[in-house]
Amino acid sequence: MDNLRRSLSPASIVALLLAGWSVLPGSPLVWSVIALLPVVFPQFIAFASVLGEHPEGETWQAYLLAIRGEAVLAVERALLGLALMLFSALLNLDAIVRVFGRRLVTHRHMLQWTSAAHAEHGQARSVGDYWLRMWSAPLVASLLLLLVFVVRPAALLVAWPVLTLWWFSPLLAFYVSQPLTAFARDLPSEARRELRLLARKIWRFFDTFAGAYDHYLPPDNYQEDPIPVVAHRTSPTNIGFLLLSTLAAYDFGHLSVMELLERVERTFETLDSLEKYRGHMYNLYDTSALHPLLPRYVSTVDSGNLAACLYTLKQACLELERAPTLAPTLLEGLVDTLGAMQETLEQLKGQAPAIAPTCDLISDATRESLERLHTVPDGAREWFAILDSMRQCCANIDTLRAPLEQQVDRPTLASLNYWCECLSRCVQAQRDALTTLMPWLENAPEAPPLTPEPDPDPSTQYSALVAAQQSLVSALDRVHTLDTLAAGCTVTEEIAAFEQALDAAALYDDERARWRGWLRAVRALLKQAQQTANTLSARARAVAERADQLAAQMDFTFLYDSQRECFSVGYNLAVQRLDNSFYDLLASEARLTSFVAIAQGQVPARHWFKLARPLTHAAGRIALLSWGGTMFEYLMPPLLMRSYERTLLDQTLQSVLRRQMRYGKERRVPWGISESGFYAFDYQQNYQYRLFGVPDLGLRRELSDNLVIAPYATLLALPLAPLEVWQNLQRLKAEGGSNGYGYYEALDYTPGRHPKNQRVAVVRSFMAHHQGIINGDVMRRRFNAEPLMAAAQLLLQEKLPRHAPVIEPHPEEGAVERAQLREARDLETGAAARPFTTPHTRTPRTHLLSNGNYTVMLTNAGGGYSACADTAVTRWREDVTRDDWGTFIYIQDLDQKLCWSAAHQPLRVEANNYEVKYLQDRAEFHRRDGALETTTVIAVSPEDNVEVRRIALHNAGSAARVLQLTSYAEVVLAQQNADAAHPAFSKLFVESEFIPACRALLFTRRPRAADQPAPWAFHLLNAGYEPPHALEYETDRARFLGRGRTSADPAALDATLSNTAGATLDPIMSLRTTVRLEPGARQTLTFVTGFAESREQAQALSDEYSDPRAIERAFDMVAAHSDIRQRHLGITNDEAHLFQRLASRIFYPDPALRAPSEVLERNRKGQSGLWPYGISGDYPLVLVSVDDQGELALVRQALLAHQFWQMHNFKVDLVIVNSHTTSYYDAVQDAIQSMIDTSLSRPWLDQP
Repeated sequence: MDNLRRSLSPASIVALLLAGWSVLPGSPLVWSVIALLPVVFPQFIAFASVLGEHPEGETWQAYLLAIRGEAVLAVERALLGLALMLFSALLNLDAIVRVFGRRLVTHRHMLQWTSAAHAEHGQARSVGDYWLRMWSAPLVASLLLLLVFVVRPAALLVAWPVLTLWWFSPLLAFYVSQPLTAFARDLPSEARRELRLLARKIWRFFDTFAGAYDHYLPPDNYQEDPIPVVAHRTSPTNIGFLLLSTLAAYDFGHLSVMELLERVERTFETLDSLEKYRGHMYNLYDTSALHPLLPRYVSTVDSGNLAACLYTLKQACLELERAPTLAPTLLEGLVDTLGAMQETLEQLKGQAPAIAPTCDLISDATRESLERLHTVPDGAREWFAILDSMRQCCANIDTLRAPLEQQVDRPTLASLNYWCECLSRCVQAQRDALTTLMPWLENAPEAPPLTPEPDPDPSTQYSALVAAQQSLVSALDRVHTLDTLAAGCTVTEEIAAFEQALDAAALYDDERARWRGWLRAVRALLKQAQQTANTLSARARAVAERADQLAAQMDFTFLYDSQRECFSVGYNLAVQRLDNSFYDLLASEARLTSFVAIAQGQVPARHWFKLARPLTHAAGRIALLSWGGTMFEYLMPPLLMRSYERTLLDQTLQSVLRRQMRYGKERRVPWGISESGFYAFDYQQNYQYRLFGVPDLGLRRELSDNLVIAPYATLLALPLAPLEVWQNLQRLKAEGGSNGYGYYEALDYTPGRHPKNQRVAVVRSFMAHHQGIINGDVMRRRFNAEPLMAAAQLLLQEKLPRHAPVIEPHPEEGAVERAQLREARDLETGAAARPFTTPHTRTPRTHLLSNGNYTVMLTNAGGGYSACADTAVTRWREDVTRDDWGTFIYIQDLDQKLCWSAAHQPLRVEANNYEVKYLQDRAEFHRRDGALETTTVIAVSPEDNVEVRRIALHNAGSAARVLQLTSYAEVVLAQQNADAAHPAFSKLFVESEFIPACRALLFTRRPRAADQPAPWAFHLLNAGYEPPHALEYETDRARFLGRGRTSADPAALDATLSNTAGATLDPIMSLRTTVRLEPGARQTLTFVTGFAESREQAQALSDEYSDPRAIERAFDMVAAHSDIRQRHLGITNDEAHLFQRLASRIFYPDPALRAPSEVLERNRKGQSGLWPYGISGDYPLVLVSVDDQGELALVRQALLAHQFWQMHNFKVDLVIVNSHTTSYYDAVQDAIQSMIDTSLSRPWLDQP
């Protein structure tokens, strides 16, 4: 009865409205309100019920926003119901009339019905379709308008709005039927071309690194800078993304079907050999040795990602049987490779202008190849011809690029060589696939000519034979699918028709026999193709079965906590227990694991609904909160999982994406924040990795402290907002974020981390699980084609909640201001510096700079030494009074006849203002002499055994100054003890030479035995991008100082240098140049000193550091290296300065830190007295005496200091004396031993 009532409701409402407008007494407005009450009242009741709901914990702001949304929705529903009211009435009346007519009058079509498939096929899709379907509503509305106008014109004002809605009801129906698209989906052709080119570059990463050495597994990452490193380890997620990327490479036309199967089979062979636990792969494997890395650990999310990728691969392999042997994407794949080659050629022309003509010739050849690929071939023979012509093009390109090997070094040509070889390989692979599956294209015998036998009337039979032959040739030219080839039914009908025509035609017997022989050959080739297709189909099914088995064997039950009803982060086999951390949020990358486990039936469906759903406002809409606010958490699962419109998950994705875009705009950077590498390094110069996110999308604190943009996060959004993604990628590219493998790992905009005078630091690495090729729609369809996944789709259709408590996570709390303050604090060197304003301290105050091998010791007066490991590069003697040993720079004003030092030593001329700043990564000497300001910055390169001394001169006066700068240091190249014991003898073995090309002095010590290595040193002057005005050099100390003179008054300051090199009795390194400074002008020069193990290395380093960019790089890298070292030790700036001050007291002993004189006087033993205690006495001793547990903190600091000094190549013996009263259980001794065992100084325990 209710159905009958509802079917008559629309007609009744329309009838009442019409009557109220025409014949019923009273106001038409009142009758209209009464008629529309059944339409409006249900919406009012629904809104009123929502109005009374205010859940505990929901803010009033969130509540009012929800109420506003419900009000708008109620009005929209009422208006839509009214607009479609007339059409619904007509439709129902038509159905009622048909029913009564058929049942009472015609008695025909009683069982007529429309199937679901027919209804789907017949749906209206365009505006015209809707007008054709709903034409009756506008027609009747027009007639009703005419009726009201004639009968009761005064009612037109009331009737007009309703009649207008009815008239435009087809347009409204079309509008509300359109799918919701939050972002533009159409891409310009240029964007599509660039995105395909990007996919090709990303595939290069896997093609290059997932090779035989790594057993066809992807290495975890590859970093280009600062040290090229391939991380030969991998994870299940990396493996899953390799499989999907291989599939995508096939989809894009970069691989043939045979290459696809071969690559996947090799990977599966490796996977079968890996050690597993309950079907799971461990979270990390060594890809070269194929053993799990310790500790053995099963990662829940990694296993879930791999299982999802395996199901996707399974469906893709099952699709291969229905795939054409050649698809149009093949040509597009070749176009992509040629595009990458052209881009590389343009880059080469910029890097090496000398080879530009050759590059232009190769570009012309590639353009010629591109022109051949614009048209899709009609048949297999055209495909074959195109591939053959492409082979010739490849040969031409190889001929053209051959001379480049002699003109440019191989690393520069690496990218071009790869693309050329890749193009040849792709063309050959596709040609081999074509000729293997359709062998008659290359091996079929030539068809004999048709010559009819003389016959009175042979025309009819001959025409049939010619037609049958043409039909057969056309059938052989068709591009077939694997299943049709495997079934052997490709040209069966055509062959039968040709045989029949051949039998009926009037031909000579020998000609008929030739044709039958040709047919037998064709049949044999068809049989061969059938066998090949069957083999390929069997291989594809076998891969699908292996993928299904690997996924099904993963036991997720032991990773599931049945009490919490959620998954643990993982299982640690070392302790045989689950981690005490859990994936309990729906907005997490682990929801893909949850979905797969539920679909497999391993965990109950209620687990999905136990996942927490904290909500927040993002871009003005409700969205789920995640832990880190990262793009990876939100957008990685939708790469495979379907997203349904107007659901909680879909709105979350749209809102989060908009918020990410807005956040990037607010911070004036490209958008896309996720977990990634950032511009900081560990002790081995590897980039660091951590989670980054948008602060108001994540529950984690301190998300606003960093600003790191990951390009892969942008690519994750490609299925949602392709146009916006492409535009953002263009911004990232302009910032230097792209390379030959796609886009770099990240761009770090965090203040204080990027290099000086640069806005951004590029993290030049590539991570396998961030490099996966995005081909979302295809992969998503394959994953959801798996029956298990299709059966669980209802989980993804969760509707938006009407009311729920909304959380406002930790706001940024002035993150921009905090970052600016932090940057200012970092730039304010005094905050992290140890300053001195005089060179006249009671004892020299030293500072150590080192990369762990090469060390520079400086004093606040400018003295010190340089050493590499145990080899002294420059001469130094401990002299607390004079402190006049080291590397010095003399500055002379040639016009005013003035002379002073860049620091204080050795001339000891007092400056108008003198300041020294010791920072952990460098030392700075500032002095002002009259109107001339001098700043000397000294640092040690973390990459090479090189020290750089950069001198910045500023003429603040009103007159020009002509300055002469001269360096001076005594060369040793021997152990410090040996040089101190026999200095005159030691000096005899040092030889020197001058290299004009890089303006460098080279020094070496002649070995005294055949097996003794010959150390080398070099010294050069880098005057920036302009060569020095003049360069002089000296290698003889006697010539430089003069008879009876010292470094405080050298004769060289009154004369030119001799420009001689070779063997001398007393070697030094000295370079001189002259600069002219106009008023207000600045000039920077850099003196570089370094150590090498061979002449070739010394010359190579001299060449490298003759380039100003190498100097800038050294200063950029040294700050990061210092920070890495401190974090490695776990010490603060204050502690580091404390250890430097203590080292100063060791170099120049301070009586305050030595034993009282009466204690020293009681000593009757020499150095040999230390030997029974395992102490050599060759190095300074630091003694720590401990009486009780309250002094253990001092032991910790002493151990840290010892580690700090060891890293600075400063050798000290640390002696810890436990003076505590002994007992059976000595807690103090145990604590000391524990500190030693867990410290980095442990390897030096008891080592004399």
